Parts: sequence; C-alpha cells; structure tokens
Amino acid sequence: MKASPSTQRNIAAALLIGVIAISAALAALPWAQWYAFGQDEKIQQSELKSLLSQTKREADLRKENERLISPEQSAGLLIAGDTMGIAGANLQRLINTVVQTHGGQATSLQVLPATEESNLVRMSVSLSISADIDSLRGILYELETGQPLVFVDSMSIATSDTLFGSANLHYLGPLEVTLQVSAYSARKEQPQ
Repeated sequence: MKASPSTQRNIAAALLIGVIAISAALAALPWAQWYAFGQDEKIQQSELKSLLSQTKREADLRKENERLISPEQSAGLLIAGDTMGIAGANLQRLINTVVQTHGGQATSLQVLPATEESNLVRMSVSLSISADIDSLRGILYELETGQPLVFVDSMSIATSDTLFGSANLHYLGPLEVTLQVSAYSARKEQPQ
C-alpha cells in the first residue's frame, strides 16, 4: 500500500520540521548553560563580596579581643587574687556582699574546685539564698552586669508553703534559691 503524494509530502515536512526543531534545541543548549553559569557566577560573586567584608572586619575584631584580654583592660573583668584560694575567697566575698546589699540572706556558700581554661582559671561557687522576688531580681542583675564578670551557670527556685497564707497577695517570697555562679581569674605561672 502506497501513500498518496500529498501524504508523503506531509510526512516529509513533519520530519523536516522535527529535525530543524531538534537541531535548534541542540544549538540553544550551550547558550542556556552559559546563561545559567552567568547567574551562578553573579551569586558567587555576591557571596564572595560578603565574605571579604567579613574578613576585613575580622582583623578589627581580633584587635578588639586582644585589647580586651590585655592585662590593663581585663583587670576589672577578672576576680583578683594571687592564688586560686585568694581568688575563690574574693569571689565568695563579692557574692555575699551582693546578696546582702539586695536584702537576701546566704544560707550556704561553697567554693567549687577551679578549672583551667587557656590562660584563665574558672572559679565556681554554689550557694543557697533566701530572698523575695525583688531581692532576687536585684541580685541577679548586679551579678550579671557588674564587674568583675560573674556568670550565673544554673539556678533553681523553690517557694515555701507559707506563701499561700500571706496577707499581701502580691508578695512572692521568701524564695529558696540555689545558684551556681562562676567568674574568671588570671592564671598565675607556677614557680619552677
């Protein structure tokens, strides 16, 4: 069975159009890849600019950090003491003073073993205090914002049963608070 000449022409035209379309797609493929590559390049250049600006800022941050850890600057930030025992006693005295200043009462206070971290010694104290909510707020604020730097590592709060019998419904206290705080002292070189 032979196809009519018009059908043969239609089939030939369809094949020719198909071959032209495939050739055009293959010819356009490198251009599409080049365009995608150009877009990726723009994104990477943008990221590179951002990283370069951060690198420039890093040098300034290093200088600032070196200035902060210099002995002149860090003197007010660290617990004073020629030995770890003296530094621990100074931290204990500082905390006790802060608690009493804000109307709290330290019921127990224990200096924990010190740990060395780079060129610093981390001094930690565990303490229990009795204070109302306003006193506790003042104690925590002064410890966290004052100098030398003191960090509240952990805290637990318990209320007594007498809380519900209070005549003033807006009074919250006394609270039994257990804290672990730490501060840093400069590591002293051991004599040899």
